[in-house]
Amino acid sequence: MMVVELLGPAGSGKTSLLHALRARDPGIRGDPRRPGWQRWQLGVTSAVAMVPASLALFRAARLSWWTTLRQLERAETFATTVTQGLASGGTAVVLDEGPLYSLARLRLVDPGTPFPPHAERHWQRCVAQWRHTLRLIVWLDAPDAELARRIRQRDKPHRIKHQTDFGIAELLGRYRDAYDHVLSALGAAGGPPVLRLDTSELPFSALADQVLGTLSGRPRPAVYRVMRC
Repeated sequence: MMVVELLGPAGSGKTSLLHALRARDPGIRGDPRRPGWQRWQLGVTSAVAMVPASLALFRAARLSWWTTLRQLERAETFATTVTQGLASGGTAVVLDEGPLYSLARLRLVDPGTPFPPHAERHWQRCVAQWRHTLRLIVWLDAPDAELARRIRQRDKPHRIKHQTDFGIAELLGRYRDAYDHVLSALGAAGGPPVLRLDTSELPFSALADQVLGTLSGRPRPAVYRVMRC
């Protein structure tokens, strides 16, 4: 059974693609959720060990200390959740806002501020862990204008929903830079391949076929527009 993570800026369609994948293949498992007591126990144990790193990041990042600590904990402990998902059987576990998302959020430090060395050690350890676990990374993106339209029209709340086009584009760019940093680190460490898809032109059912074809070793590129970076 394989582990896949969906990456992309807000509005790129990660949740929509996950739904399309599960409609195409009932063996696809979404993000397996740990019981509440287990999340609390594992999170507290991990969080205590990460307080120094989280405090260092808090001083450099635009995230609250609690958010910083939570993202560190998620990146460190997601393996336990994935192991439970793999044990349930099926084709693949597909993660939306998985460990790579948490690693990217931790890179959202203020411009010009170096990443704290203590936090860097935690970060690099997580990268090393997930380069062995993930079979495929699916990067979804679309033009900024399309992403802004989706963010504003969907019911799901988002903190940039009522910002100007410039404000939305600025945040999307910062997230893309953070994701690029994660993908570059994984690539340098011999991590999994990255399938890059443009979600602005094709239905998610077609994109789901492309992902499933790639996982099965039978990609069908002639039918799909794949993003070139």
